[in-house]
Amino acid sequence: MKKNYGKWFPAYKASEESNIRIVCFPYAGAGATVYMEWFRFLPDNVELFPVAYPMREKRRNEEMPESLKILGRQIATENEEVFSEKDIILFGHCEGCAIAYETAAALKEMYNITPRLLVVSGSNPPCVPLSISIDENMDMDEAAKKFVDLHFIPEAFSNNKIYLKTFVPVLFHDFILFQNYCDNSFIKLDCPILEVHGNNDEMINKEHISDWEKYTSKQVKYAEYPGEHFYITSDVLPNLIDRILRESGE
Repeated sequence: MKKNYGKWFPAYKASEESNIRIVCFPYAGAGATVYMEWFRFLPDNVELFPVAYPMREKRRNEEMPESLKILGRQIATENEEVFSEKDIILFGHCEGCAIAYETAAALKEMYNITPRLLVVSGSNPPCVPLSISIDENMDMDEAAKKFVDLHFIPEAFSNNKIYLKTFVPVLFHDFILFQNYCDNSFIKLDCPILEVHGNNDEMINKEHISDWEKYTSKQVKYAEYPGEHFYITSDVLPNLIDRILRESGE
C-alpha cells in the first residue's frame, strides 16, 4: 500500500531501493503537477516529491500564508518525515528557490537536517529584490494583461476566461509574496548550491548572482542552459537531472 504523506505531497515517486529524494518547489502560479514530466526522466532509484502549495489544485480552497518565509517554515514543520527518511536534494525554480531556501533554513534550525544539494533555477539570491513588480491594487483583468506582457501567461491563453479566472488570482497572489520577499539575514546552509538559469533569462541579475555564495558554507557552482526564464524543456530536462545527480554525489 502506497504511503500517505498528506496534503503537501499528494503525488510522488518512491522506491524502496532509493537512497536519494528530490523535493521540488514550484514557481509562482504553478502547482505540484508542473513537475510531472520529471517522472519520465528520473532513474528508478531516485525519488521525486513535488510540493503542493495551498490555493491551487487539490488545495485550492486553502489560503497561502502571509510570506514565503512562513510558507517554507510550514513545509519543514509539517513534513519532517519527508525530509528525514532519506538524503534529499531540494530543487526550486524562480519563486520556488526562495521557498526551497527558507525550507532548508528551517530544516537546519529545527531538525539539524542538511540536504545533499540545493538547486536554484532561474532565480536571483534571496537578498536581491525582483527587477520587475506589479501593482498590488490592480484588478485581475489588469493583472492578466501584465502577466501576458511579462510572458508569464502564453498569448494563446490570454482570451480564455476560464483559464484566466482560475489561474491569474493564484499567480497574482504568489507574485505579490515574491516581490515582497527579500532576505538579509544570510543564514548559511551547510550544503553545496547549484545555480542554473537560461542564458537569455532577463530576470537574472548576473552582477549579483554570485551572492548565492553568502547563503552556504559550502561551494556554489553555476550552469547556463539555452533559453529564457522557462528554459527547462523536454530536451534540457534529462541533462539537467543528470547534472543535479552528479553534483549531489549520486
